[in-house]
Amino acid sequence: MRPAFALVIPAFTLLAACTPQSQSPVPSVTGSQPSPTASATATATGTQAASATPSPEPSPSSGTVARIFDVECLTGQTVRLHIEIRSETGIESYGIWSTWGGGGDINQTFAEPLPMEVGETFEFTHVITDPEPRVHQFGLSVQLVGAAEPILTYEIEPDGRCPGH
Repeated sequence: MRPAFALVIPAFTLLAACTPQSQSPVPSVTGSQPSPTASATATATGTQAASATPSPEPSPSSGTVARIFDVECLTGQTVRLHIEIRSETGIESYGIWSTWGGGGDINQTFAEPLPMEVGETFEFTHVITDPEPRVHQFGLSVQLVGAAEPILTYEIEPDGRCPGH
């Protein structure tokens, strides 16, 4: 198993795997910074790619993953969120929230034995109507075993804001 270290940079929390020079770096975490117009993907190579669309499916060998990979508009104040979390060390907890507020937050804390993978679909309902015509974005915070800081990732509603929101 490769040792890992955490590097904290404003708006990003990255986990990078130490890779011998003879091997290609393997992406170790998918994360993004809050942005009303785009999300970013960070990898062990240090590259960043901005995208307003969901991240591509990671390969099974990609190491730690924490992401919202799809947001669907439903009726009224409800959206459907699809999340994926994977960690070799175990997942202690996660939380999902709307970055503008509006209520409906989801929080999950696990007991032993801790899961190493979580793939969930949620129907998230705002309890307050947003009075402003702003972009709606959702955050995912994941606390992994042995990590000092949570992994944060974000995704935007389709077209920035679902109809009726």
